[in-house]
Amino acid sequence: MLNRNPRIPLLALVTLGLVAGCVTVDDRRDVDDDTPSGQVDTGGSPRSIIPSLGTGGPCAVVDDCTSWVASHPCLDAVCIEGICHAIALENGWPCSDGDHLTRGDSCLGGTCRAGTNICVCGDDLDCQVFDNDNLCDGRLTCDGCACVVSTTPLGAVCDDGDPTTWNDQCVDGKICRGESQ
Repeated sequence: MLNRNPRIPLLALVTLGLVAGCVTVDDRRDVDDDTPSGQVDTGGSPRSIIPSLGTGGPCAVVDDCTSWVASHPCLDAVCIEGICHAIALENGWPCSDGDHLTRGDSCLGGTCRAGTNICVCGDDLDCQVFDNDNLCDGRLTCDGCACVVSTTPLGAVCDDGDPTTWNDQCVDGKICRGESQ
């Protein structure tokens, strides 16, 4: 008897050759009482499609196997003939690669593949395109992923763009003002 996780369709297990013989998919009996209802003749022999993990320990039900593959987000476990086997979740199944800077991670061949990188910058130079060139209202710097405003202290030297002023400084939080000569 096969004990399996409901996230994996029985047809996928049969198609992949992960189960062999007759697999009971319900506990009812047919009218003539000689064949359990819901059995599927799968043919072939049981095998795991993730050979790098080998087989797990003994099992009576699939719950005996789940901790064995718990650290693999794109693997699931099945209990076939008393032995745990790892199988890959369907390609495209959502997962998390553990990197908070990616979105849309998905399974491919039993491995979680990173999705789209959501970072807009890798260093401060990447943020210059978004900066307004007003030093007094702060500068955009990269925090490793996003452009953030680094505040400029009052009194910081700046250029107000007026050649007739001198001692230009940031005042009032966002304004560059020089003294008249």
